[in-house]
Amino acid sequence: MITLVLAATFWLIGALTFSQIKEYEGATEGGENGLDKIKEDFALLKTDPTLKKFIFARGFLLSSALIPPYFTVLAQQNIGNGAWVLAALLAVSGLASLVSGAFWGRLADQSSKRVMMYGATITVAITAILLATSLFYSSLLESIWFIPLCYFVIAIAHQGVRVGRKTYVVDMAEGNKRTSYVTLSNTIIGIVLLLTSALGVVASAFSITVLLALYIMITILGIMLTSRLPNVTER
Repeated sequence: MITLVLAATFWLIGALTFSQIKEYEGATEGGENGLDKIKEDFALLKTDPTLKKFIFARGFLLSSALIPPYFTVLAQQNIGNGAWVLAALLAVSGLASLVSGAFWGRLADQSSKRVMMYGATITVAITAILLATSLFYSSLLESIWFIPLCYFVIAIAHQGVRVGRKTYVVDMAEGNKRTSYVTLSNTIIGIVLLLTSALGVVASAFSITVLLALYIMITILGIMLTSRLPNVTER
C-alpha cells in the first residue's frame, strides 16, 4: 500500500513538473488525413523489404520483455510472496538499466544489429539456466540471491534488445521516413504484443517451465531473423 501511495505521489509530482514546461504552438498547416497516412505507412511494407524483415525480427525478440514477469512469478513462488520480493526485483531491474545502458549505447553505435543479437542470446542463455535449475535443482530457486541474479542478467539483456532495435530503426530510415518507420513498427508490435499475451494460457494449462521453453525457441528464431538483417549502422 505504501509503495502504491509513493508511486502515485511521484506521478503527481512529475505531472506538475511537466505542466510548468512552456511549449510553442504546433504547426497546423500541411496537415494530412489520418486514414490516408496509415495506408501510406503500411504500404512501406511492400516497398521496403528491410523494414519488413526488421519488424518480423523485432516481433520474435519481444520475448526479452515477456520473459521477466515469469521470473517474478517464480521468485514469489519460491522465495516469498511479500511485497519486498517485488520491490527487490524492481530495484535489480533499475540497477541493470543503470549499469548497462551506456555500454549497449556505445556498442549500438558500432552495430545495432549485433546489439539485438547479443541481448537476445543472453536472454536465451539465462532463461535456459533458470529453466534447467527449476527442473533439476529446484532447491536453488529458494535461495535469496539466485532468481534476483537471473533477473538482473535478463534485465541487462532486455536493455540491449531495446537499445539495439531503437538504434536500428533510426539508422535504417532517412529523413522524414524515420517517423513513419517508427510509427509503423510500434503499431504492428503493439498488435503482436496483444496476441502474444495469450501465450500466458500455456503457463496456466501446463507450467511456467513449458512457457519458458517456448519463449527460448521464439527468441532463437528472432536471433536467426536478426542475423539476416543488413548492418545499417555501419552502412
